[in-house]
Order: sequence, then C-alpha cells, then structure tokens
Amino acid sequence: MTAMGTLPGWLRLDTVGMDILSIAAPAVLALAADPIAALVDTAFVGHIGPTELAAVGVSISVFNLVSKLFNVPLLNVTTSFVAEQQAVDDSYRGTGENEFRRSPDNKFSEERKFLPAVTTSLALASGIGLMETLALIFGSGTLMDVIGIPVDSPVRIPAEQFLTFRAYGAPPIIVALAAQGAFRGLMDTKTPLYAIGVGNLVNAILDAIFVFPLGLGVRGAALATVTSEYVNAIMKI
Repeated sequence: MTAMGTLPGWLRLDTVGMDILSIAAPAVLALAADPIAALVDTAFVGHIGPTELAAVGVSISVFNLVSKLFNVPLLNVTTSFVAEQQAVDDSYRGTGENEFRRSPDNKFSEERKFLPAVTTSLALASGIGLMETLALIFGSGTLMDVIGIPVDSPVRIPAEQFLTFRAYGAPPIIVALAAQGAFRGLMDTKTPLYAIGVGNLVNAILDAIFVFPLGLGVRGAALATVTSEYVNAIMKI
C-alpha cells in the first residue's frame, strides 16, 4: 500500500487537497500576523516599565474591540463577492478556471471585471477607517472610562497616548483587509502573507528606533505599528 493509501479519506492529498492546502496554509499564517505585531510592541514597551506595558495592553484591547466590529465583516463580504463573481465569470465564459487564469489575453478582462467590486470595497473600507480614527481619537477618554480606567490611574495617560496615535492606523488596516478579501476571492493567499510579513518586519525595525534611541516611548511603538500598517496596505493595493 502506498503512503497515499494510508491517509484517511478526508486527508487525501490529491489535486483538490493540495489546492486547498496551498490556499489555507498562507491564510492561517496571515492570521498570526496581528498577534505577532502586538507581541513585538509589547516586548519593546515592556522594557520601559510595567505601567507603560499595562497601558499598551489596555489600548490594544480597546483598538481591537472597535476595529474588529467592522473589519471582519468587510473581509468576509469582499471575499464572498469576488469569489462569486469569479465563478459567474468562469461559467459565463465556459472555460476552465486554470485555463482562464493562464491566458494572457484574459488577464486584463479579469482585472477589469473585478475592478468595480474591489474598488467599492476599498472605498467603503477607507470611509469606515476614517470614522474609526475619529472615534478612537475623540473618544479615547470615554473608552477608557467604559473599560474602568480611572482618570487618576498612572496607566490612563500612556494608554490614551498609545490609543490616539494607534488610531491613525485604522484606515490602512481596514483597506488592507478589504484588499486581502479580494485576494482570497481570487484564491491568492500568498500575496497578502508577503505584505504582512514585510509590514511586521518594518514594525520591529521602527520599534527598535522609535522606542529607545528617539525616546518616544509608547508613542514610538504606536507610530511604528501605524507605519507598518501603511506599508502593508500599500503593498496589497
């Protein structure tokens, strides 16, 4: 019996299984990017002091709570619409998906076909990101009150500083997620992974520069993260 025959039926690595694996593996790795970026910030800020470390932890939690209310639905909707349009387009043309993708003559048609859906998602993402930024900047104090951080707490000021600077990264985050949804709809999960990897590398390098040599503290960590998010978004679009 071959090695292939020893695998369970649901784990058979045939052509379909390999296609699924090639799409799923980069997507899973991309999901680990946000925790890794937060871990890098935490590692650098932790050397400043326990107060700053607690402040960054609180701010990241608040930022994620606000942003994920919109980011995840937009990612899923964009993926679904692009994938559905691709299936309809392939069916209409009556050609195999791989053959259609490999045809140089059809490349421009495919991009033009998906352009309205993708640009709509990106425009919506930009608007939502701007609203998130304004809400986080002007509502940082209220959000701290909601989660129970008193005004006289030593954590309050650095937490608001980090959250305010971090808020400027809301637009590129949601734009990058919309672009990532489009890539997923086209069954390309490697390109977003490369962009995320470069963004995380930029974050780590800038953390090492902003936090200590420039003495920016928690603001430097936030600026490093925001810069890396713009790099990530630009690479995806």
